[in-house]
Amino acid sequence: CDDNNIILIVSDDGIGIEKDALDELNKTLSETSFTNEKSHIGLSNVNQRIKIIFGDSYGIHVESTVGVGTDVYVTIPKNYRQAYFTACLLCCVIILIYLILRL
Repeated sequence: CDDNNIILIVSDDGIGIEKDALDELNKTLSETSFTNEKSHIGLSNVNQRIKIIFGDSYGIHVESTVGVGTDVYVTIPKNYRQAYFTACLLCCVIILIYLILRL
């Protein structure tokens, strides 16, 4: 966490994501409009909900190294009502399930 944000990190030590796929995933996550793409719809949906609740400065970012694993960063504001924080924790659970199911 920094002075203004809480950064939740979900990590795995799986096979990782290839650079091209990772770039495409982060590009999809950075777009402000929701698309009906079939790939990564769960991550995109959770990311868009975070952005709707907290603003475009917040959301999901993924880092990965092939053969090492993947880290999913969820950034939310530090000073926000407890109900929204709980909602974001649930989002992290969804991301964790996503990572587990990919194994």
